[in-house]
Amino acid sequence: IHPIRFFLLLLYDEAFYHPTKVIGRAMTKEEAEAEDSGKMSKGEAAAALASLSGIIEAGDGDGLYALVHSLIEKVVVLNGNVTIYWAFC
Repeated sequence: IHPIRFFLLLLYDEAFYHPTKVIGRAMTKEEAEAEDSGKMSKGEAAAALASLSGIIEAGDGDGLYALVHSLIEKVVVLNGNVTIYWAFC
């Protein structure tokens, strides 16, 4: 589509103002409340970090990878800024 046509389509097509496509899963309120948040407690995070020195001393690269990835929920890079979302916060 030509850029000008696309822009005009966005302005005049009512479907863009009232989207109907559902994105993600559908669940009841009870299902959402019962679902595990995936967050670990701060105690679990402290226990995981307690094993860090042993992992480093053993030179266990796979163990270090698994430990770091268990502590990080996601990493967002936007406009040169890196934000780490921890799994225990």
